[in-house]
Amino acid sequence: MFDTITYEGHRILPITSDIVFKAVFADEKNKELLFSLLKAYLEIPAASPDDIKIVSPEKNKRFYDDKLFRLDIRIVTAQGEHIDVEIQMRDEKNMVKRSLFYASTLYAEQMRESMGYSELGRAVALNILCYTTDKDSEFIRSWRLYDTQSRQEATDALELVFVELPHAQVTELTSLRDKWTALLTAESEEDLNRLMRTDQIFEKVVETLVYVSEQEKVRFAFDQRRKATFDAAARDIDMKRYARSEGLAEGKAEGKAEGKAEGKAEGKAEGIAEGLAEGLAEGLAEGLAEGLAEGITEIVTQMVLKNYTYDQISDITGLSHEQIKNLVDDPAK
Repeated sequence: MFDTITYEGHRILPITSDIVFKAVFADEKNKELLFSLLKAYLEIPAASPDDIKIVSPEKNKRFYDDKLFRLDIRIVTAQGEHIDVEIQMRDEKNMVKRSLFYASTLYAEQMRESMGYSELGRAVALNILCYTTDKDSEFIRSWRLYDTQSRQEATDALELVFVELPHAQVTELTSLRDKWTALLTAESEEDLNRLMRTDQIFEKVVETLVYVSEQEKVRFAFDQRRKATFDAAARDIDMKRYARSEGLAEGKAEGKAEGKAEGKAEGKAEGIAEGLAEGLAEGLAEGLAEGLAEGITEIVTQMVLKNYTYDQISDITGLSHEQIKNLVDDPAK
């Protein structure tokens, strides 16, 4: 479900949006849904929804070198496992290292005074991706630590699981994994109705999606996030075109000047290459920086006007309270 769906007259927001995903699964009332999702993609000993605990958003915030990061959904099981669930719409080319950072942080943070290493619970990162990392990659992959020579597993203490939805090929709704994959990739009301007929849990999922999608704050956050994404992409395209045209012009000019001294062919080639590189770099850097700053300021200002708390704004945008205050007090910052 990568875009909105009209279901019985209701506009359902895509569950693959991190805003909608968290609104559905981070709610304590929906632990049954979260437990079902975990059992579909992970091998965990938890036997019932009562065996999992959702860590509150405030406890989910972490600072490292003044950089704030949040896990989408953090879970602790009755068996001592620590699980991070992430949903990612766009390929930012950093998901493996980012997931490793999150999982290793979950593992290390368990350590307390007078505690032995043997008491540390497993740390698992479940990453649901709406893109493919490679055309030949698998639908679902699990990575653990292993010996590079013997290929024997060293430990299952850290595990990274990647689910690449575009690789999904669901033909029949038999297993729990098939059903959840069908939900995450649903494109129509018919897809949802077909799924709801297979299991009561998916009736509740769809009902919850309808409810969440009608919440004003969720809709506003979703629309603002999408607007910022579109604006950033449009600015990126414009800046690339501008930088290319400026770079070509400057390169030709430099090429002609150098050509008089060293030869027209060599000078023009070097001039075009240097000018294009400089033009692209400067144009992209300045354009993206200014465009993104304007977009973020506009979104934060609108959220403040709609009475969002700093905690809510921080959770949606990733900005710290101080950064939000600076933007509201002085939009030029």
